[in-house]
Amino acid sequence: MTTQVATLIAAGVAAVASIGSLLINSSLIKNRERRQQLWRYDLENVRGVEALAGRITECLGGYKNLNGKMAEVNPLVAEFQKAMGTLLRHNDLNKAMREFLHSAAIVVKLTRDSQDVREEMKNLHANFRKLITACDQVLNRPSLK
Repeated sequence: MTTQVATLIAAGVAAVASIGSLLINSSLIKNRERRQQLWRYDLENVRGVEALAGRITECLGGYKNLNGKMAEVNPLVAEFQKAMGTLLRHNDLNKAMREFLHSAAIVVKLTRDSQDVREEMKNLHANFRKLITACDQVLNRPSLK
């Protein structure tokens, strides 16, 4: 074997290793970017859930008449339910969202039946705080207590 053949073989092996390294690196970069996009999507959804829950709580605690409350709350609840579907993989957050939605539904029913909602509004506010805490856990930020 001459030195030229050995050099060609070494250059071929180096080229194959270089191409393999490029393929692996590009695959790793694509996976990292995909994870970052999913994380950004989750951040937007979690922040949206926080905002919707706050708006629902504010609407139900306001002094509007029943028709005004329902006209404002129904689209918010529908949007909240859609957002719940995008965050199913976060178990604690999903549980907090269900409890909040259940409390909101009870307040709506009691309001519709012209009953006292003060006690259930306390539960709604407590479930709202649980929801915010669960959102904080997903976002890895310190919770306000």
